[in-house]
Amino acid sequence: MSNYVGEFAGITTALLWAFGTLLAARAGRHVGSNAVNELRLLIALPVLMVVHRLWLGAFWPTGIAVEARAWLSISGFVGLALGDMCYFASITRIGPRLGALLMATAPAMTAVLARIVLDETLGGWQLLGLLVTSLGIALVLADRHGRREWDADLTRAQLVVGAILGLLGALGQALGNVLSKLGAGTGASEMHPLSAVVVRMTAGTLGVLVIAIVLGRLGKSLRAMRRREVRGPILLAVVLGPTLGVSLYQVAIQRTDAAVAAILVSLTPIYLIPIARIAYGSRITWRAVTGTVTAVIGIALLMVRA
Repeated sequence: MSNYVGEFAGITTALLWAFGTLLAARAGRHVGSNAVNELRLLIALPVLMVVHRLWLGAFWPTGIAVEARAWLSISGFVGLALGDMCYFASITRIGPRLGALLMATAPAMTAVLARIVLDETLGGWQLLGLLVTSLGIALVLADRHGRREWDADLTRAQLVVGAILGLLGALGQALGNVLSKLGAGTGASEMHPLSAVVVRMTAGTLGVLVIAIVLGRLGKSLRAMRRREVRGPILLAVVLGPTLGVSLYQVAIQRTDAAVAAILVSLTPIYLIPIARIAYGSRITWRAVTGTVTAVIGIALLMVRA
């Protein structure tokens, strides 16, 4: 069982991010995607530092090589600041399900980048599992009934802008995945996942803070927390997303191939099926069921050690 720590961490991350995505998208409808992304990181960083202090004895990780710190910082800025900023802008415009469809391209991007940067090569079973799981996710996301929970009538311009932002978010996540693994290391030189997360989150938060200050919207974002319909979803999204979710994702990245971790986290739309059913009464179709079963088979193939 311990051989599959990374895979189980990735699966759990997807579940946490399914709830976090829905909450963030709902809050973003009231105050905008930028405020959501800025608030979640500003709140998450001190929480993570306190957890690091309780668990590892210090608020800030020590003894990290300059090179490792640099790669993790770049990873945090690219993935958590720029990537998430594009992703949340996308789901605010076109909804969490369509946004998740575009983010489903991140595993393929990660696989290509991991091959170039990390020299990671997937085995035959893993490659087959990656393809089968991607097919299952695509079947779920292609279901028109699954998108009814987002009631806005999307214009062509909204779709185009949302799609571009979603793809940029996927690219940011892919780059963040690879650079994070490059900085955190593997094997005997591997650093504690929580330490890696704190370094990444610090860089991501500082990046978001600088962008918000330059664009003059920090005050507006902070004032958004006064609104009750925003405060609750944001705080819960912080717990599920950039704290528990990102921490588990770091475990997944360090304990398995970067592309495998990315595809497991992309199971978020699979989890959104029952959530949408409970929250919105969305009908569960045979296509959604078929896609879910296909994705589960793909996960099983990903876990074959050969």
